[in-house]
Amino acid sequence: MQVFKTFFKISKKYVRFTIMYMVIFIGIMFGLSASGGDNTVESFKSTSLDVAIFDHDGSELSKGIYEYMASLHNIVDIDEDIDIFRDEMYNQSVDYILIIPKGFSHSIANGTLNENNLKNELSLSNYKIHGSVTGQFVDLQINQFILAFKTYKSAGFSYDEAYENTLETMETTTNVTLKNSSSSDTPLSSSYYRYIPYILTCIVILGISPILIAFNKPEIRKRNMVSSVSTAKNSISIGLASLVYGLIIFAVIVAVSLITKGSEMMTATGLMYIVNTFAHLLVCLGLAFLLAQITRNANVLNMYSNVIGLGSSFLCGIFVPREFLPQIVENIGRFFPAYWYINVHTEVLNMSTASMSVIFTGLGVQMLYAVVLFSVGICVAKNK
Repeated sequence: MQVFKTFFKISKKYVRFTIMYMVIFIGIMFGLSASGGDNTVESFKSTSLDVAIFDHDGSELSKGIYEYMASLHNIVDIDEDIDIFRDEMYNQSVDYILIIPKGFSHSIANGTLNENNLKNELSLSNYKIHGSVTGQFVDLQINQFILAFKTYKSAGFSYDEAYENTLETMETTTNVTLKNSSSSDTPLSSSYYRYIPYILTCIVILGISPILIAFNKPEIRKRNMVSSVSTAKNSISIGLASLVYGLIIFAVIVAVSLITKGSEMMTATGLMYIVNTFAHLLVCLGLAFLLAQITRNANVLNMYSNVIGLGSSFLCGIFVPREFLPQIVENIGRFFPAYWYINVHTEVLNMSTASMSVIFTGLGVQMLYAVVLFSVGICVAKNK
């Protein structure tokens, strides 16, 4: 019992790391809760820009471009002068300036202006903010109009027919229906427990490993060996204290989820989230025990926690969904316990169609990782 009490006396020195990570984690979760209720994209609306057009061609095609742009944007009147152009662009009074040179339609009709030099010609005859999205947006609209006209001309249509067909083509609209676009389809409890491997890794390593390192100091270990408490009893007391410390962390995490999302947690899905978290807690305890045996410097534990926590989170699909990861990254992630945690988490999210074999496999692999980590840590300790 004396060793058990000593464990928690030492823990007071490092409890600030536990509190810090818990506060940050819970704060992020509350932020997601406050902003996650109204993220549904209902429609797309095109934005009208302020555009100035100078038509030196006066042809049906150039007039068509003018009318097409006028139907999409606000046409503004400014003087045609380079200094005025710069002032208006600087003051953001105009977003885009287009100059249609004389003979432009003739070059299009005769095919002397192709797709490659079309872009060069237009870039020499327009003014926009360099690298702006709005400028590229208008460029795209103009190119679509002109290239549609060229396509109809190449197909054998007359000039008037190509022009009329181009207008009809550009007026064509498409209805878009968004499927599963609402973020509310995914319960907040799922987002909360998705990031548990990272937070548990950091909290357990920074909270427990320094205490174990203190017990492993040569002078402390020698005093314990000559005390009236046997080595086995001493080890059991330290192990129980570590487990209790981990259970306190686990209880806080679960309590927060119950308080904030009690209705979601009072289901079979919520229960499996809790079971999965407990399995990963044992993995983190084993990892903390092993790190305490291989290092004597508590100051490097912060590096270990970040490298292991962040590395496994990015490789195993915690921070980045697996569908966006290369296959080689996913294959590497299989060697980390967090990979199997996410396997269970993803399967539990669709509890109605979940495969129990996947869930039990994920939980079993995590348990095996915990046993292996503790076993390696014991072997290292005995060797020392």
